[in-house]
Amino acid sequence: MKLDEYDIFGFDLDNTLLRYNLVEIVNLEYKVLAEFLVNKKGYDGRHLLKPVDDDLDFVRRGLFLDAEKGNVLQLGADGYVIKCAHGTRFLSDSEIVEQYGPHRVWGLALKFIKDPLETWNGPMSNQIRALLDYFDMPASLVFARAVDTIDEMHGSSPSKYPVWNDLLDGLVEIYSREHFANNRSPFFNAMKADPGRYILKTSPEVIRWLKELKKTKATYVVTGSNIDFANLTASEALGADWRQLFDVVIGFARKPGFFSMKRPFFAVEGMTETHPIDSNQLSLNKTFSQGNYADLERLLCTKYDITLPRSIYVGDNFIQDIYTPSVHSNSDTVAISEEMLGEGMHKSDLTHEFGHMITSKCWGSFFGQAKHPSVWTTIAQKFSKICAPSVDEIIKYSMNQEIDCFTCSNTILNGFHPSIPQSLHKS
Repeated sequence: MKLDEYDIFGFDLDNTLLRYNLVEIVNLEYKVLAEFLVNKKGYDGRHLLKPVDDDLDFVRRGLFLDAEKGNVLQLGADGYVIKCAHGTRFLSDSEIVEQYGPHRVWGLALKFIKDPLETWNGPMSNQIRALLDYFDMPASLVFARAVDTIDEMHGSSPSKYPVWNDLLDGLVEIYSREHFANNRSPFFNAMKADPGRYILKTSPEVIRWLKELKKTKATYVVTGSNIDFANLTASEALGADWRQLFDVVIGFARKPGFFSMKRPFFAVEGMTETHPIDSNQLSLNKTFSQGNYADLERLLCTKYDITLPRSIYVGDNFIQDIYTPSVHSNSDTVAISEEMLGEGMHKSDLTHEFGHMITSKCWGSFFGQAKHPSVWTTIAQKFSKICAPSVDEIIKYSMNQEIDCFTCSNTILNGFHPSIPQSLHKS
């Protein structure tokens, strides 16, 4: 793979082109979710309102919730339960076997692995939930502490738990896009009050690279955030003129459907989504809302009169940004995983505080183990070209430099850059 082989470059925004101060953002997200359960859903606050620091190591991206059993799990690529906690209590091997059978395989996990989008909506979404990014990552601890609360109240474990549905209501409440403007979300309010506390500056090298890239390639950024929140975060990280770095900006993209469905685009005036527009009304150097990748690609091809475009998309969400565009569009993908920073690479970049957010002694590696690689390792290997800890790592390669990629027959995971995560080395 050479970067110069591609005509169209797409980017996710959050945790890709801009990064967050994970300690601050996770503490904020946990606080507003826990207070929602206590104040709006009537949960006892004895566990939920404890400081995150008491169980900081429990918080990890990529965990799964078994909503009915009240369990939090780390899953292998074959559905194998690597680790499992009921509430915040980790289960023994014999207890895992008792709950998931002698082979320690969760049936619903197999359905997720076969087609992650099958469990995105519908009945199965009420039973299995993957915590895919740093915005829902703190839900693992909120969920676990809520389960602890219910068990204590009942004196035993009930047959089913209502926690996930209540927690989902909380996630909707704090992240609903209209609540940025109407000040109903304490999460958005805190971000607006002090964006520099939560958002890191994107490196000048990445910004210069984006400017140069746009001179010879068609470029776009697509984010699930509404344009007002995206403008807040991107202005802080990339600068006030951040939209000029791209040929097209898409807000409230509603991924993964943006890549797999044919939704209409909406015009954007200022910070407001206004009215739907036809695809023939799209133009370069504009900002739009919602929409779909197929029409966006046709627009981007007009920049250099491209007929058979080669496209690549860079993002951190392994379902929305890696699996879906790879399967449902003609884009190659690059996976961004900050967890690689905790696997023995770039130690100087891994501060003590940030290390708590991307590594976990109680859960082990995000990438699983040599014998049981995680779901995310396999998705990276099958559906992305390469996996790197940041965009800064990618821009170290010149446009004409050959980059080792994952392949279907890959047995040594060459696509990890700068090196294979330590947990995947065979002993």
